[in-house]
Amino acid sequence: MPATPHPHNAWEPQRAISLEAAQRRARLVAVLRRAFLAGAGAAFASVFVFVALNTAGEGDPPRIAAPTQMLNPRFIGHSETEGAFEVTARAAERNAETPQNIDLIAPFYRAASGAEMSAPRGRFVAADNSVVFEGEVLIARPGANLRAHSAVVDLERGTVSARGRVSGAFAPRQRR
Repeated sequence: MPATPHPHNAWEPQRAISLEAAQRRARLVAVLRRAFLAGAGAAFASVFVFVALNTAGEGDPPRIAAPTQMLNPRFIGHSETEGAFEVTARAAERNAETPQNIDLIAPFYRAASGAEMSAPRGRFVAADNSVVFEGEVLIARPGANLRAHSAVVDLERGTVSARGRVSGAFAPRQRR
């Protein structure tokens, strides 16, 4: 019985019929190699050209603008007479006319000595390191509950000064 050729053994690469055909094929492969290398070089160079064109003339990188509004801000510090203190508010926003100052909505001041202040609005004044409370200002200290139209807290010294009329009550001192 004759052996049947296996299908994998039947495949045979086609060979060039002549030397001229083989040389043509070699020239075609050489041209294709050069074209591929030229295309790869052009693609590689285009990346650098793209980057150079898109960064030219920009100068400094763009800066991210500082937020102008904060919700529930909290400032803490230490004063000469009141000790540690905390100033909180419902919201804070940079003042448009003087960006170093911060407008406060519903500010609240609390000192370690027990002093507390609140008002509907206020302003942190950076130049004076103070907080101005405006509106119906409530001032509570140990032994006193006061109201004023406006008051200023000097955060460095820990002093409170009311502007305008002040009303309220003082608790009687306990005798020892």
